[in-house]
Amino acid sequence: MDDYGSSKSKNTERKNWKETSGLSMPFKKILGICLLTSAAAACIGLTAYACSSLQKTYVKSTIRKKTDEILHELEKCVYDRKTVNASLCRNGGRSVNSYFPSATDYGGLFIEGITVTGFDTGTAITQNTDIAAIEVKIRESVFYPASTLHYAVQITPNRKLVILKEDSDQYIRHLESADGEFRSLSPDEDSAEKFWKRPPYRDFANAGTSEKIRRLKSLSEDEYGMTEVLLAGVIYDTGDFDTAVNLYRTAAAKGSRAALYQLALIHLNGTGDANDTARGISYLTDAAELGSTEALNHLGTILNEGTLLPQNRDKAAEYFQKAAENGSAEGFYNLGKTIMDNADPVLHSSAEIKKACSAIKSAHELHYEKHDIYAYLGDCLISLDSDIIGAHRFYRRGVQLNQPLSLLKTAKLLTLADPTDQNSFKEAEELLKRAVALHHPQAYGNLSRLYFLNGRIDEAERYALDGSRLHDSLSAEILKKIRAAR
Repeated sequence: MDDYGSSKSKNTERKNWKETSGLSMPFKKILGICLLTSAAAACIGLTAYACSSLQKTYVKSTIRKKTDEILHELEKCVYDRKTVNASLCRNGGRSVNSYFPSATDYGGLFIEGITVTGFDTGTAITQNTDIAAIEVKIRESVFYPASTLHYAVQITPNRKLVILKEDSDQYIRHLESADGEFRSLSPDEDSAEKFWKRPPYRDFANAGTSEKIRRLKSLSEDEYGMTEVLLAGVIYDTGDFDTAVNLYRTAAAKGSRAALYQLALIHLNGTGDANDTARGISYLTDAAELGSTEALNHLGTILNEGTLLPQNRDKAAEYFQKAAENGSAEGFYNLGKTIMDNADPVLHSSAEIKKACSAIKSAHELHYEKHDIYAYLGDCLISLDSDIIGAHRFYRRGVQLNQPLSLLKTAKLLTLADPTDQNSFKEAEELLKRAVALHHPQAYGNLSRLYFLNGRIDEAERYALDGSRLHDSLSAEILKKIRAAR
C-alpha cells in the first residue's frame, strides 16, 4: 500500500474514533465554557466575600465612631447646654443623617440610617428619665437583612448619666471616673452669671445699675436666694459693702451656695474689717459641703499650695475628686495636676500616673483649656506611650493659648539636640520671654541657661538673679556656674 493509501486509512480511523467516543466538538466547547464560567464565578464570589468582610469591618467601626459623636452631643443636653444644638434635647423622633452617616455615604449597601428620639429635659434634670433613644440600622452583609442597634441615654434615680446598649453590658463613653464608678451629674452651679440667664432676671440683665436694683427689689421673695445674690452683687459694686454682705447672709441662710462662696471671697480677699481669714475659710467649707464646685476647687487649691491653711495635698486631692465627681472640668484638671506634680518621676507608668492622666483627659473631653492642661496632656503621652511627637502637638496647642508650662516645654524640645543652633535659639528665646512675662518661676532659670550655653553671660546672670528671688532652683544653679566661671 502506498503512503497515500496509508494516510487515508489513518484519517478514517480517527474519524471513526471521534464518532464512537461520544464527545462531539460543540459539546466540548460548551463544557469548556462552563468550566471557565464556574471558575470566574468562584473568583468573583471570593472577591465579593473578601470585599464584603472588609467593608463590614470598616462600616462597623465608622458606625461606632459616629454613634459616639451622637452620644457626645446628647451629653451636652446634661453637661453643657450652652453649646448644644437645642433641637437635640427636644421631644420627637428625628433622623440625624444630616449630621452623621447617611445611606448614600457608603452606596446604601450596609448603612440604612441612624435615628434619635429625644425627650425634653426642661430646665431641670428629672430622675429616672430617658434623655434619648438611639437606633442604628446596619446591614452586615449583602446576604442578610439589616440589623438594629439600640442605645438609651438615661438618668438613673441617683442622678447619674448612663448610656446603655441593648443586649450587652452597660455601654459607657468617657463618663467613667478614674476608679470605674459613674460620675454624678453636674449640679446647676450657683453663680450670678447663670442666674442672670434665667427668667425673670434675664429680662433686665443688661439694664443699668439703678434699674437692676429697682427691678430686683420689686420681685417677690425667692426661696432659693437667687434674687438676694444678684441684688447683693449689684449693690456691692456700688460700694455699699455692708448692705451687700447682709443680703448674702440672707441668701446663705436659705442654703445658697453662691452666697456662701461670695461671703468666703469677701472675707478672704477683703480689706479692713472685711478681711477675716478664719471666717472666710468657714464660709468656703460650708459652700464646699453643699457641693459648690467653685468652693471645692478653691479650698483644694488653698490646701495644695499651703496658703492660708497648712499644706495638705491628700486633703486637697479629696476636694478636687469631689469637684470632679460633680462634673467639674476644673476639678478633673486640678486632681490630675496635683497627682502628677507630687508623683515620683521614676514611677512614670505607675497606677498613680495613670489615674492622673485619666483625670486630665476627662477635663480635656469636657472642653477645659485653661491653665497648663496641654502641657500635662503632652506629659501623659510621653509617660504612658513614649509619644514625643504627639506630646509636641499638645505643647504647641498650649503655646497658641500662651500657657506658660507649654512655652517652657516647647522651648526645651527646640534646644534639646543643639542649644546653640541659631534658628532653634531664637524661637526658644521668644517662647521663654513670653513665659517670663507671665511670671512663671521656671522660665527665668531656663532662659538664663539658654543664654549661658550661648555665651551671653550678662543676660544669663540677670535672669538667674530674678529667678533666684522667686526661689527657682535652676536659676540658683546657673548663678553658681556664672560666679564660678568668673
